Amino acid sequence: MQPSLDEIASSYWDVLMKGNREQRLEADESWWAWDAIQQQVQTGDPDVVALLLALADTVDGEDELGALGAGWIEDLFADHGRVMATDAGQPLLKALAAASRQNSRFRVALGSVYYDEGEVPVEVQAKLPGFPKAKGITDD
Repeated sequence: MQPSLDEIASSYWDVLMKGNREQRLEADESWWAWDAIQQQVQTGDPDVVALLLALADTVDGEDELGALGAGWIEDLFADHGRVMATDAGQPLLKALAAASRQNSRFRVALGSVYYDEGEVPVEVQAKLPGFPKAKGITDD
């Protein structure tokens, strides 16, 4: 049986956010969640957005949202940012744009993404509320 998005999200944060080494070692059984998220991000399938939303909705603080943005969401853009400007990447871009418009916690995480020039085309940046824009780019 596949774990739910909420189970993946809470298990992931259990591993990442435990306070000390002993607590992180106790959470060692939850590393499967890291692998599950990584597989979803690498595919670039629009379904990954639901998982990213679950991760954003499972934590309380902006530090964790920043870690989500600078981690998994940034990885998604590094792997698929250029593709989002093509017809093949439109479903993922549309899912991300909807999530950023509808979920303020996701928008905070999205604001923590760092990318290299050319990694995320300006037409992609312009469609994502909350995404850090290159100079001269504004939200649609």
